[in-house]
Amino acid sequence: MKRVLLIVFFVLASVMLWAQAPNAFSYQAVVRHANNRLAVNETVGVRMSIIRGSVDGMVVYSELHTVQTNVNGLFTLNIGEGRGATTSFAKINWANGPYFVKSEVDPNGGTDYTAVQVSQLLSVPYALHANTASTMIGIADSMSLMRNNLADSVNALRGELTGNASAVNLAITNLQNKERGDSTTVHNALKDTAVDIRADMNVADVALNTAVTNLQNKERGDSTAVHNALIDTAADIRADMNVADVALNTAVINLQNKERGDSTAVHDALIDTAADIRADMNAADVALNTAITDLRNKERGDSTAVHDALIDTALNIRADMNSRTDAALSSAISQLKNKVLSDSTALHTALVDTAAAIRADMNAASSAQNTAITNLQNKVHTDSLTIHTALVDTAADIRDDMNAANSSQNTAIANLQNKVHTDSLTIHTALVDTAADIRADMNAANSAHNTAITNLQNKVHTDSLTIHTALVDTAAEIRATMNAANSAHNTAITNLQNK
Repeated sequence: MKRVLLIVFFVLASVMLWAQAPNAFSYQAVVRHANNRLAVNETVGVRMSIIRGSVDGMVVYSELHTVQTNVNGLFTLNIGEGRGATTSFAKINWANGPYFVKSEVDPNGGTDYTAVQVSQLLSVPYALHANTASTMIGIADSMSLMRNNLADSVNALRGELTGNASAVNLAITNLQNKERGDSTTVHNALKDTAVDIRADMNVADVALNTAVTNLQNKERGDSTAVHNALIDTAADIRADMNVADVALNTAVINLQNKERGDSTAVHDALIDTAADIRADMNAADVALNTAITDLRNKERGDSTAVHDALIDTALNIRADMNSRTDAALSSAISQLKNKVLSDSTALHTALVDTAAAIRADMNAASSAQNTAITNLQNKVHTDSLTIHTALVDTAADIRDDMNAANSSQNTAIANLQNKVHTDSLTIHTALVDTAADIRADMNAANSAHNTAITNLQNKVHTDSLTIHTALVDTAAEIRATMNAANSAHNTAITNLQNK
């Protein structure tokens, strides 16, 4: 619940007029919030009550007001002119006292009243009481004299009250000046404390920014080192890969050259073997052609000889036919048949011999050709085995080179991973240390901030006690002044009544 401090000033500004007195009197109060802050230029709700007999007596009148405070937290209202009155203000019998004024305030402008102030009315609003007093004068003949005497007394009383009012106004002015001076002191103290807090916060901000900058620079340096390490490792891997590529290319070129050399050797061997086969075939063809030519020549010679012999025989037969007898002719024919048979047998034998010679030559040529082909096949097989062995050896060399390159690459990658892991741990440790430093700086700044706030609160509390003491003293002075005024007032009334 909020606590509102009220500093109450009564200004009994009722003017006694003979014709009719106003049914109201002025009331002033200063409103402060629970933290001792003035309610400056705020709308507040007020309930005013008139209590008879004692502080806890019967409420004879109550009304509501909604008022606006000024720059000093002060509001002014007229009791008797509020809204929602519980009875008529004019019906209050001021002679049947004592009376107390109870004020209740809602600083939010509503009806949730949280501040209560009760003060005794030490002087009855005499202008109001005059209405009752005038009705008690029952002597009509002395009304004019009473009116004149009362007017003189009122003028004298007005002079005395004017002097007392001046004293009250002076006390109020002094109180306001003192409060203003104390407020200025508190304001200056708050300003100085705020400056100190701002300076401490600036120092904390500078320390925090410095720590963050150092952290960023360290992280940037670590990132640069990791980046450079990655670049170096990548360069090493690239160099290893280049070496492996060069070795692979060299092995491939050697294999290609060897294969090209082996292919050239095989090609040359094939060319030589083909030339040998072609020479053998040519020689066989020449021998075959020679044999055929010889056979043809022999057959032609034999045929010519047979033909010539037949011609000669026919001539001889024709001659013998002309000169011989049948017996002789038959003998000649028999001889001719025998000779033809003999020649045919000789020709057949010669042909058989020639064919056997040709067959022997053909067999010899086929054997030489088969031997050349077998030699060629054996040589191709040997060369293929040599090429296969060379390819196997070259593939093994390439595989060894690739394994070596892969091993170097894996080693480089493992070294890079280890370095990245180590750098990450270093960066993490640096971040943890920096975070701890920042946390320590923030704790120090918070401690300084809390100390400054505590000092400010203590100073405000001390200043509030000082202001409260001054207000109490000033209220005592005002009360003494009011008591003196009331005493003079009562003396004047007594003198007036006696008169």
